[in-house]
Amino acid sequence: MTEKRYPSLSNTEKTSGYPVNRPLGVVIGDSIAIGYYDEKLQPLESRLQPVYDPSFINPPGTFAYELEKHTNFSWLNQAIGGQTTDELWNRWSRDALAMESDASDGRGVRTLMRKPDIIILDTGTSELRAANPESLPIIKHNIFRMIKTAVDNDIFIIVINIAPIKTAVPSHISQVNSWISAAPLQFGDRVRIYDAYSKVAAMGYKDFQLDKNNHFCTNARNYIAGIFYPLLRFLHLVTDAELTPMLDKKYNWGDGCHWTAQAVKDVAEEIVLLNRDVFIERRYF
Repeated sequence: MTEKRYPSLSNTEKTSGYPVNRPLGVVIGDSIAIGYYDEKLQPLESRLQPVYDPSFINPPGTFAYELEKHTNFSWLNQAIGGQTTDELWNRWSRDALAMESDASDGRGVRTLMRKPDIIILDTGTSELRAANPESLPIIKHNIFRMIKTAVDNDIFIIVINIAPIKTAVPSHISQVNSWISAAPLQFGDRVRIYDAYSKVAAMGYKDFQLDKNNHFCTNARNYIAGIFYPLLRFLHLVTDAELTPMLDKKYNWGDGCHWTAQAVKDVAEEIVLLNRDVFIERRYF
């Protein structure tokens, strides 16, 4: 895909309604929805403390940044790392649907000044990591409510299914993903599903999760990178996630859950390609 890099806008510019010829997209969920995970790369959280930063500009490595490369949408990162689907639903009306709502989380009653045209949702990983079967109906119920309210508010929604997770029970992921794949049958053409499980597994992530083809040196390097790269960012020794070939050799951090900047980039690009008609429909592609 030919890269189209549009000017970056702060959240203030994006949510104020200007420029009027650029529609609004929201990426929301847990740390996987953020993309290349770093606690400083979030407008709704800073060093694990609740904030709302209207001057936030999407940095390289995040889904919002990569999506802005290939569409002329303004993209807001409304994800919060570590959140369960219950916690996400608690703030859904405010952070996804642009309604005035108090989630009692210290972020106020409004984080969006206008309704988004598209929502990209990735949630469920936080619960599935715990390998608790009792979480499965909760995840399904909450995702159902999120999809339904988006459709009811005339917002197109793309749901990213669950990618491989090292500590999860594979059958749990399969159950949730099978349910997600049937969502368009219930809600029609306002809903699209992106198969992250197959995409990321094809990248080599599944082999890491299942400890197959475990080449010690490669995985050890990736594990070390996953531990120390956030420290290097904190010390300002590394500033650009796109310039980190050590991590981008593989597609997971080494913790069996989070994605590298390269994985985020590849997935975001494919989401745009597979849903090109959706963006064209909104006249702004």
